Amino acid sequence: MKKGILLTLFLLSFIVEYNYGINTISEAEKTITLKRGELHQVEPKSVGVVYLPIHATIDETIIEISFDSNIQDLTIYIENEQGEIVYDNTLSVSASTILPISIEGYETGDYVIEIKYGNTILYGGFSI
Repeated sequence: MKKGILLTLFLLSFIVEYNYGINTISEAEKTITLKRGELHQVEPKSVGVVYLPIHATIDETIIEISFDSNIQDLTIYIENEQGEIVYDNTLSVSASTILPISIEGYETGDYVIEIKYGNTILYGGFSI
């Protein structure tokens, strides 16, 4: 009897989540996983979980970069598969800033976003 109730509750929660999108990330919006270090480094400098004050998501035409702290002299690059820089911006941001970057018109393919500030380099890959 308990198994039947648990199974029913599980199925109901799945149906509600599927139909109403509760606790789900939209398929149109994906997280870009940022990593610390240099994109082209041969060996990782450190291992472990590191808090990053910058987060990036992508939907069909916009990359949104959000910041949890104030950062001065931040540079953002987006590089295509051929190694060409297709976006380059240097700015300063405050905590709670959300920076939208339009990728409308970019060719289909794989890209790398690189964020540099101070001695820190973050990078992550995404596809269009």
